[in-house]
Amino acid sequence: MVKVDHSAFADSRWYTGSGIYRNVYLVKTPNVYIPIWGVHVETKAVAGDQAILKVNTDIVDNFKQLTNVSAKNERTNTPNLRIAYKLLDSAGKVITETSKSVSDISAANRSASITDSLIVRRPMLWSVEHPYLYTLITSLIVNGHEQEYFKTAVGIRTVRFDSDKGFFLNGENLKLKGVCLHDDAGSFGTAVPMAVWQERLELLKQVGCNAIRMTHNPHSTRLYDLCDKLGFLVIDEAFDEWELGKHKWIAGWNKGTPGTDGYHSDFKQWWRQDLTDMIQRDRNHPSIIMWSIGNEIDYPNDPYSNPVLNEGHYPQIYGSGYMKGHPSAEALGRISKQLSTLTHSLDPSRPVTAGLAAVMVSDKVGYTDVLDVAGYNYQEYRYEKDHDSYPKRIIYGSENGHGYAAWQAVSQHPFVMGQFLWTGIDYLGEAGRWPDHGNEAGLINMAGYKKPEFYFRQSIWSKQPMVYLGTSRIQRRNGRHIDLKNSRHSMARPDWNYKEGDSVNVYCYTNCDRATLYLNGVSLGSKGQTDSTHVIVWQVPYQKGTLAVKAGSSNGQILTDSLVSYGQPDHIDIKSHALVLQNGEPQYYALDINIVDNAGNTVQSDHSLLKVEVGNNCKLVGLENGNVRDSLQYGANVRSVYLGRLRAYIACEPGKKEFEVPIKIQQVAPGGGLKSVKYLLRGGHN
Repeated sequence: MVKVDHSAFADSRWYTGSGIYRNVYLVKTPNVYIPIWGVHVETKAVAGDQAILKVNTDIVDNFKQLTNVSAKNERTNTPNLRIAYKLLDSAGKVITETSKSVSDISAANRSASITDSLIVRRPMLWSVEHPYLYTLITSLIVNGHEQEYFKTAVGIRTVRFDSDKGFFLNGENLKLKGVCLHDDAGSFGTAVPMAVWQERLELLKQVGCNAIRMTHNPHSTRLYDLCDKLGFLVIDEAFDEWELGKHKWIAGWNKGTPGTDGYHSDFKQWWRQDLTDMIQRDRNHPSIIMWSIGNEIDYPNDPYSNPVLNEGHYPQIYGSGYMKGHPSAEALGRISKQLSTLTHSLDPSRPVTAGLAAVMVSDKVGYTDVLDVAGYNYQEYRYEKDHDSYPKRIIYGSENGHGYAAWQAVSQHPFVMGQFLWTGIDYLGEAGRWPDHGNEAGLINMAGYKKPEFYFRQSIWSKQPMVYLGTSRIQRRNGRHIDLKNSRHSMARPDWNYKEGDSVNVYCYTNCDRATLYLNGVSLGSKGQTDSTHVIVWQVPYQKGTLAVKAGSSNGQILTDSLVSYGQPDHIDIKSHALVLQNGEPQYYALDINIVDNAGNTVQSDHSLLKVEVGNNCKLVGLENGNVRDSLQYGANVRSVYLGRLRAYIACEPGKKEFEVPIKIQQVAPGGGLKSVKYLLRGGHN
């Protein structure tokens, strides 16, 4: 029996999930076997037209460990053992193979570690744009018969880190355009289908993202498989706290009295095993480029403190200055050295990093000294100074805000490897006061819909020409106009519904040089890109109708985006699409349900409560609107639309013949004024 005891009220600073939310496996082994994670392959060199792969395989002889072995079953001789390797290309063709005899399993050790090399001629390199994967078949052959085999995805690539020039993949200098991700997905909690994750990752690809920081714990192994397949560079992260716990804000972010439940209570007993498991499980993934041993362990006064907090500037700090009653930060140097040493022993091919909240504190106590690469959380102002003070230090932004200045700190300094936005996708937990149940820091909301921040980031990161149009009321605070330079890009909503004559800010996000604005077909002028904000802004008196923008790309392509004033809710509109089928999963479909006016425009002001009923053969597995302030319990078949829309996830068994599933959607509140809709979902093996 495998069970989970989650009786403790809180166990992290975000939602970790509860219960058994990943697959559990029972593994039965023969007496002589390759243990779990016993095959390790890495690219040793790529030169000219060939690559050299180093393969290490562990073998365990468990025969002598068995209890109550009868006389007739006792082994009288040592079996003949061989390890055989075959490397297959993406089409399944064997391109190289080798084998090696195993002769050094002793009765005392009952184990062996076999190292061999494979030479690959004219290798296809794994990269962000072309994530080519080979398959390594590792077979254990006992007395001439194949006893078991393992399949390992292999990406041939080289990485290099330089204190002056940043990061190199296959010899090419590359800026890390990254996001941080937690492992939940709204209504799914943390039991997230990989089909949903693939759709999310493909959206991040559209924005120009090429890197992911897995915060702040190991994620599902299948998520790393997707990163290998789609071409993301990954930081794999182990811990959010070590020996002492951080504040858990139970009543709301920075509100009330915090709790302290968390991993720290198990750290001393489990850190070595947990870190070992993470590295051995994940080290074959070509997507992973660094191991992170901690996130904001040095958060000022939460819990560690140091007199250096009386000096300098700290964007993140609990309280103010040095707090004598708090634990000394000196412990960080000792613990980080233990973690770094173990990590290097398990995988010397990748650097050790960490997300630092207070670099000055970590410098003072020796924490930064044990890191190969230093991650700076929200400390862009330190980049230039620290590069001068520590010229051999490799620097990147491990956690950053969405502002343009934070990106300029990367783009204008060759020695800064890149940045990781907090966050790529909205997530459960780390919420404000009730009824908030999630955090809105993402480019994409929990329903999988793009937010205005998505398009702003796309205008900076993407190489594909794009244009986006958004608006907000002109706001003033203390008599001063609030502009987008000092505000969140979520202000720029795709909405053209105001009162006649209202003064409206119109924002254009584009990677084109110039754009022209039109209101009901009349030009309101052309403007160029601004260096300070990377946003083109007009101030326009509202008129009902169509607001449009046109931008010209460098290749002569004309791009357009438009907003239309919507009317009263008229009917429910439904569109569906199948998510990419994943091995071992049902076939998932996403239904996008919109409240629209009589012209088919989404009524963003509508918040109708809808009921969704699904017929035979399939089932409703999630309703998500992306509204973190919606207090309705997940798991029901009713939910409100948000900004006029709602997403339903339907699961159907794969491989069936063509089928039709009736779906009924009706308005429950207010008043049921909209007609119910019957929708026929068609699916099947084709």
